[in-house]
Amino acid sequence: MSKGKAPAAPDYVQAAKEQGQQNLEAIRTGANLNRVNQNNPYGSTTYTNNGGDQWTQTTSLSPDQQKILDAQEQNQIDLGGIANRRLQQVGTQAPLTPYDPGDYGAQRDQVTNAQYQAATQYLDPQYQQSEEALRSRLLNSGIREGSEAYDAEMGNFARQKQAAYSDARNQAILSGGNEQSRLLADALRGRQQQVSEREIPLQEFMSLYGGQAAPGSTSPAVPQAGTPQAGDYQGAVQAGYNAQSDLYNWNQARNAQNTNSALNLAALAAMYYGG
Repeated sequence: MSKGKAPAAPDYVQAAKEQGQQNLEAIRTGANLNRVNQNNPYGSTTYTNNGGDQWTQTTSLSPDQQKILDAQEQNQIDLGGIANRRLQQVGTQAPLTPYDPGDYGAQRDQVTNAQYQAATQYLDPQYQQSEEALRSRLLNSGIREGSEAYDAEMGNFARQKQAAYSDARNQAILSGGNEQSRLLADALRGRQQQVSEREIPLQEFMSLYGGQAAPGSTSPAVPQAGTPQAGDYQGAVQAGYNAQSDLYNWNQARNAQNTNSALNLAALAAMYYGG
């Protein structure tokens, strides 16, 4: 029996070239299908072949749409000019000088002293009269200066007087500190106002520069046909080779089986007739 001949392996290089050519043709076909001239209320879009695969797409707006686009672009130009002038204004501003609000210590001391004097102008005569009245009461009671009872009473009076003057002094210091804080806060607010006013041109520039860009044509999109896919040429070549190989292997197996069957029959015949 003939053993047959195994199928030749495919030319994979040529198959790849053929696949690439089919892919290219599919891309060209898809591009041509998608080049659809269109006309609508907004304008038109046309395609012109410049030779080979070179094309020109031309979009024309309707007269009204063209006026709208021109107006939008002019607005952007005008806004850009205003923004540039604001930016130049920022660049010409003199830098802010280093800021030192001061500690307002003099104003604090002034308020403290005034508050203390206002309080003591009533305390001085009050305690002077109280001290004289205490001395008279003690002497009239037979308590003499230098005695233990006299010194105790005068000591208590002195401590009360000291406490009253201390309270007046502490209140005056607190008032002076509050005035100092108020003056410093006012100064800082004034400085912040200066900084904010200097930022106005820059803020206007950022606002104008961030304006809406002029849109293009508002023409609705044309439905696309998509890109056709080329057939799997390489896969087809490989599949054909695989089928031929399977057929060849099947034939080889069948021939081998037939050969074995014939040999087995010959051996049986020899055993039978030879006996």
